[in-house]
Amino acid sequence: MFTIPNTTDDLASFFRIQQALTKAIDTALIQRQASITPAQAAAQDFRPLRFGSSWRAGEIGVTTNMKNVSLHPAYGHKSFIDGIVPVENSAGQYYQVVNTTGAITSVVSPQPTTLPCVNTIMLAEATSAGTWLPPSYLLGSKEGEGWLVVDRCVDIAAPNTMGTLSPSASLYVAIQWADVEAFKHMRSDDSSASVMHKEGVVDVVGGAVAGASVGGWLVAVAAAVVVAWW
Repeated sequence: MFTIPNTTDDLASFFRIQQALTKAIDTALIQRQASITPAQAAAQDFRPLRFGSSWRAGEIGVTTNMKNVSLHPAYGHKSFIDGIVPVENSAGQYYQVVNTTGAITSVVSPQPTTLPCVNTIMLAEATSAGTWLPPSYLLGSKEGEGWLVVDRCVDIAAPNTMGTLSPSASLYVAIQWADVEAFKHMRSDDSSASVMHKEGVVDVVGGAVAGASVGGWLVAVAAAVVVAWW
């Protein structure tokens, strides 16, 4: 297991862990791609990982209104992809995010890679003109269930009083996780997403991840990605 630092008092550690995860996944994919031929890669028939409907997030955002810059740390709140469900007749290639009012705020697509437990992910967000920046990943289990998103996001608009969108600029670095019982200790009921837990511990999901420290966890992630699902 490893600890996700509180972004309100240990921002550097949060960035370090998010970046380390990204680099571990990047390296696993590079190693896999180097081990097979283009024909072998093309012949792979991996299905997209599946999103469950409930998600939580830890993130840090930075926003400018052209006069000032503000930081927005949050942890354990419901993710903006909470409520995600498959788009009908899309064969699991597309998902829609439905909020509590029934509005469809985002569309998402998981894209298989050369590793069956790793997908790249695409996003289009209707209320902020937001999208995930590469590299952003969804990790999943052997059974094809997605449980961890490691992402970077950019928003280029914000709602205004006219009910339309105005130009804006926000960047987010985030780790999002399936809101399952194994992760219940990381839940926050803060609807404003401004209050964070002191810290959270990401535990084992499906036996895929284990380790006594951040470094140990990353080694386990790399081993699981590179070896267990080949």
